[in-house]
Amino acid sequence: METIQEGGGLVRSVAWAPGGQRGYELIATGSKTGVVRIFRLEEAGEGIEVGGGAWKSVSVMEQYQGCAGNEVQRVEWNALGTLLSSSGDDGRVRLWKEDHFGRWKPYFIASAEQVPAEETTSEDGMYH
Repeated sequence: METIQEGGGLVRSVAWAPGGQRGYELIATGSKTGVVRIFRLEEAGEGIEVGGGAWKSVSVMEQYQGCAGNEVQRVEWNALGTLLSSSGDDGRVRLWKEDHFGRWKPYFIASAEQVPAEETTSEDGMYH
């Protein structure tokens, strides 16, 4: 068994990305402390037993304070495993997308309220 949520608080949601054609797997977690994490599991003939498979490494690809101290209630991948959504107690839905450098970034924020200035787009057009 592998512990993958050290220091991120109680996990409220876990989602395994579909589309195992990458040569590695992606798992997203959302926690009570508002942290969204994306893990990369690399396949190997021997190694860590996760979900019936053998993995040579489990690494945190990205970690974000997704809901500014509010609980993340749900994380979910799209059908291809290329877009992650998260929602939480702050009333916002965030979409996360991998950029061309392989980094997962907040891509879009939907809210019934006005989005605060600190969550507007940056120079590269991505939300932060």
